[in-house]
Amino acid sequence: MSFKYSVEKDGVTQSLLGTFLQCRQKAKWSLEGWSSKYASMGLTYGTIGHAVLERVYLDIQSRKLKSIPSESQVKVYISGVEKEWKKENPRADRKSLEYLELSCLIAEATIPLYYRYWEKDLKEIKWVALEHEFKIPYTTSLGQKTILRGEMDGVYTNPKKTWLFESKFKSRIDEGDLMDTIGFDFQALFYLYALKRI
Repeated sequence: MSFKYSVEKDGVTQSLLGTFLQCRQKAKWSLEGWSSKYASMGLTYGTIGHAVLERVYLDIQSRKLKSIPSESQVKVYISGVEKEWKKENPRADRKSLEYLELSCLIAEATIPLYYRYWEKDLKEIKWVALEHEFKIPYTTSLGQKTILRGEMDGVYTNPKKTWLFESKFKSRIDEGDLMDTIGFDFQALFYLYALKRI
C-alpha cells in the first residue's frame, strides 16, 4: 500500500517547506519516499549529538543529574546512544558504521567542552519541554488549511521569559555569522512562530 501525502491532513514541516523553496521536484521525490542510500557524516554526527543532549537534559530535568555531566558521564551517554543507533540500524553498512564511530569520537571530544562553556547558563535554565513535537492548525492567506509540524530541541524559561533552544552540530560555527543570519534562519523563525501559538 503506498502512502498518499495530503497537505491538509499530514501538514508541512520547515524541512519540507525549505526543500520546496530550493527545488519543487526534490520536495516531491522526498514525499514519494526517495532519499539517499546513506546518511551523510554531518547527519550522523547531528543525530548522535542531539540524542546525547536530549538524554542529558532529560536527566537534568528529572533531577537524576544535578550538574553538567563530567567527561566520563558524557562517554556513558554516548555509549548508550551508539547502542541505540546500532539497534535501530541492524543492517548498517561499513560506511555508515565508520560515520557512527567517527561521530562518537568527535562527540566525546566536543560535548564536554560545550557543557563547560555554557555551564553558568545551563544552571539557570528551567526546562519547559525537550524534543517537543508540535502540530498547529494554519490557514494560508488564500484560505487553504494545513498543519505546521515540527520538533523543537527544547523550550526553557530563563529567568522570566520563554526561550527556544536549538542545537546545531557543524564542524565550525562562526558566532558573528550566526548573529547576522539568525533573524533570517527559516527553521528558527518557523519554530518561534510555533512557540508563540502553543
